[in-house]
Amino acid sequence: MSRPSWVLLASAMILCMGHTGFGQQLPSKPWLDEYRPTRIEWVALELQATEGDVEFGENDITVNFYLGLKSFPNGVIYCDLAFLPTASASMVQVIQQGIRQRFQKLSQLPERQGITLTIDVQEAKVRSSRQ
Repeated sequence: MSRPSWVLLASAMILCMGHTGFGQQLPSKPWLDEYRPTRIEWVALELQATEGDVEFGENDITVNFYLGLKSFPNGVIYCDLAFLPTASASMVQVIQQGIRQRFQKLSQLPERQGITLTIDVQEAKVRSSRQ
């Protein structure tokens, strides 16, 4: 029993399409590409992990290190030091001075040369629970 020629032709076309499809490269997925953080990204991450405090603790102060728009061309790491109205001014100053002193000591390391720190001290805006 012979097969019709159109069946053989269709089978050959399917096989050819499948063969050429397997050889093609899949579209690029940038989120799967390996990413190596820059030096300034590592320093900011290290500072946030070791010095940062994102929740108001007993002293009513938070410290957050981050990179801004001018970080990469200028080598600047930003630090937001926010405090609640109940925080003492002397404690805010002590923490601010401590951050600056530790950063100056650590900036002597070769991997931190050329990176500066900008500290922004501001009172946190908190909503009253009575509103």
